[in-house]
Amino acid sequence: MKRLYFFIIPLLLQSCSSMYIPPVSSIPLLEKKGEFQGEAGASTNSIYANAAYAFTDHIAASVSGNLSYKNFSNQYDIFSIILPPLLSSSKFAHRYAEASVGAVNVLRSETSGKPILEIFGGMGRGRATDNESICNWYRCDNTDCACDYYSFFAQGNFGVKECFGIKQPIFETGLSMRLAYSLFNYVANKNDDFLFQTNFGAFHIEPMGFVRVGGEKLKFVYRQGLNLAFTKKDPTGEHYSFRGFNETNIGKLRYTIFHFSIGASYRIGEKTDKSKK
Repeated sequence: MKRLYFFIIPLLLQSCSSMYIPPVSSIPLLEKKGEFQGEAGASTNSIYANAAYAFTDHIAASVSGNLSYKNFSNQYDIFSIILPPLLSSSKFAHRYAEASVGAVNVLRSETSGKPILEIFGGMGRGRATDNESICNWYRCDNTDCACDYYSFFAQGNFGVKECFGIKQPIFETGLSMRLAYSLFNYVANKNDDFLFQTNFGAFHIEPMGFVRVGGEKLKFVYRQGLNLAFTKKDPTGEHYSFRGFNETNIGKLRYTIFHFSIGASYRIGEKTDKSKK
């Protein structure tokens, strides 16, 4: 059991709040014009909400956003609550919003229970802010850090709404894969005086799986995802010591790797099973 904890605890700590938190994006699995799917919930570091609407049988739009707990509380995430300050790696108040448009019901199947494929592309904007205060016997130095970024992405969703021969729409499951590129602008000020600024880019690979279980319209949702971000090292070593960067891998972005969330989903306008008529 102790060996299991040795692996699980570091895994969970990778869900801490950071300069970049992967979005809990919309995975609507829409099938026809007029169908709407919305979802809201909470993860280890943020609250989130997303919604999608099909304007035709083939085209839909989606919006999504997340807000980390530090924006409205004294804690970065659940780990900054349960761990001593010296052990928690939580940093930054993070907020993010995005919009996308895409093709839904790409497989064009009219048969109940067949897989659903949809492809979206869009853009998002995020902002992360934090403050670090270092005090000694005669003064305190305050460093304010702010990072704004734009993210451009393509996302494919694949899933089913019926499994194991169940005819009622009480179960949905699927996978999502997102490829994204983000442009970051990082600024640090010390005691209100300019200290440092840098611009950099990052490429993200973000797979995610989900399960929705419940009634015909309202369902419980569980999500689990992974984020891998690839950035270049800082060749000059200028900013490795600044808040939000990786001290051991000089110059690389420190980001949230794993994310887990629970929430509720609401769907209306769903396709009617012809066998029920």
